[in-house]
Amino acid sequence: MVSATERKRGRAAGRVQSVARAADLLKQLGEFGRPASVRELAAACGLGRATAWRLLVTLEQAGLVERASPSGGFYVGPAAVTIAAGALQHFERIIRLARPCLTELTRQTGLTAAVSVVRGEQVVVLDQTDPPSVLCANWVGKEFPLHTSSPGKLVLTRLPPEELDELLSRPLQRLTKKTIATPNALRADLERVRRMKAAISNEEFEEGCVGVSAAAEDSAGGIAVIITVTGPSFRMPARRLPTLLAQVQDAARATGVSLGYAAKWAPEGPGRSAPAAARPSP
Repeated sequence: MVSATERKRGRAAGRVQSVARAADLLKQLGEFGRPASVRELAAACGLGRATAWRLLVTLEQAGLVERASPSGGFYVGPAAVTIAAGALQHFERIIRLARPCLTELTRQTGLTAAVSVVRGEQVVVLDQTDPPSVLCANWVGKEFPLHTSSPGKLVLTRLPPEELDELLSRPLQRLTKKTIATPNALRADLERVRRMKAAISNEEFEEGCVGVSAAAEDSAGGIAVIITVTGPSFRMPARRLPTLLAQVQDAARATGVSLGYAAKWAPEGPGRSAPAAARPSP
């Protein structure tokens, strides 16, 4: 059996630095959402300008980026758009079948509702619905450190013990003053997630933002999709979290049924979980 350490070494040995840097440039260009200069991209990715330039020229030759003008920076090219369209087509069924559940969840809660899938060591947000007349963040396509987000915590609870140990042996990134960044505290939080069958991120990824997530299981017992509601902390106080947990769990169960998976658990009365279990982690 291959150990987590050996797997980590294998990943490091298999990593091609130039490819990783080019991928970082592409992702950063997508984040900008506009033409960006070599200087901007190099700074955002921690690269030298000469290195960034060489990589961008190579990406341009492959059609993955294009120049806005001879001196106007770069933007995402047609080949990258084709790749993205293929990925969206792959997820189209999930997006289509989950959308009614998201819409209803947003109507019930007045919060942003999102559907995510697990891909490798990342959680990818596929779609979201937003309440009317409320300024909301766009989470689609975003990546999150697993320990900082409510979907990520659900993923961590499914890791084999040796893989979780390996992850916790590394420094945990602290994004806000409330990020759970010590192994013992995170283990305790993950135990609460297992008990509740749902997860809470209380301003751990972004200050002022709270997230509540639950998963729908596939036929093999893995995570099929994750349903999340997010909103500002003043709209998601501790007293409201038990109700939100129940609503998100119901939406996850309904989404799983829409996708063709039988529900693996049934509601156990009002609130599902005791209010004490739903209090945000300190």
